[in-house]
Amino acid sequence: MTSRANSDLMELSQALGLKYEPQDWGIVNADAGRLEEFVAYYDEHPTLSSTQRFELGELVLASANEVLLATPKAALVGLSTFLAQHAKDFMDQVKYWESVNDLEEFPLSAWLQENFPNK
Repeated sequence: MTSRANSDLMELSQALGLKYEPQDWGIVNADAGRLEEFVAYYDEHPTLSSTQRFELGELVLASANEVLLATPKAALVGLSTFLAQHAKDFMDQVKYWESVNDLEEFPLSAWLQENFPNK
C-alpha cells in the first residue's frame, strides 16, 4: 500500500472510530450493528478517495456477512441498492465475496449470488 493509500485509510479509520489495520481492514473492523452507518457514510461522502471507497466497500460487505451470520434470514434491504450504485468502486471485492465456497462462515456469498442485481 502506498503512503497516500495508508494516509487515506488512517483518515477513514479515525473518521469512523475504527482500528487502523493496513491488511484486511474491512474484515478486521466488520460490525453487524454498524452496517447502516457504514453505508450512510459512503453515500454522504462523495469525495472519498479510490482507496477509501475500496476499503469502505469491503467494510460494508464484511459487515453484511456479519449480519447474516447473526441472522441468517436477514433481508439486507439496503445492500442491493448500495451495490447497484457503488459496486463498481470495489468490484474485485464483490467478486471475491461472491466466489467464497464456505457458506457456513461466509453466507454473504450465497446472498450475493441470489440478490446482486449487476452480475
